[in-house]
Amino acid sequence: MQTKQKAVAILVSSTVLFAAAILVVSNSTDDQGSNYNQTASEESIENLEEIPRSADKASEAPTSVIETGSIETKDGKNLSIWLGGEATNNFGELPFNKGESFTLTVTSEEERSLEIGLISISTEQVYSELVKTGKGTVVISIPEDGKYRVYVRNKSLDAADFDLKLSKAIKGPIV
Repeated sequence: MQTKQKAVAILVSSTVLFAAAILVVSNSTDDQGSNYNQTASEESIENLEEIPRSADKASEAPTSVIETGSIETKDGKNLSIWLGGEATNNFGELPFNKGESFTLTVTSEEERSLEIGLISISTEQVYSELVKTGKGTVVISIPEDGKYRVYVRNKSLDAADFDLKLSKAIKGPIV
């Protein structure tokens, strides 16, 4: 039920933003009916560059520039995550030494196929395991000293709403 509520909220927000954009464009004409923004908008569209993907060397599948999802936490260790269908995210920054173990425990009421793990900030290499039932524990043995980010990927077509407990808290910003 929460997933449907979030989807409706996103749809309503998108509709409001679209309506506001139409209002701004319709109000940008002068007394003779000329549109001041038309040339700038056309130039902007022509000069758009594709934004490169940040990390996932483990997958060659294309991704959207705008990912859907949210992450909530009060302590940096117990996370509540909502991730759109087939969406990927990586977040936080955790320092590790080679040989350390990091445990991620997933709990979800829905059966979703989730790829859970870490991504090296320096090499962009993903270290992960697939949790097929929406519940499970992933233990990552850190291969080299460095900073890592938590990596989550929803491999299901439907959105996933799940809790993720980390053995080490994220200090500082989540994003």
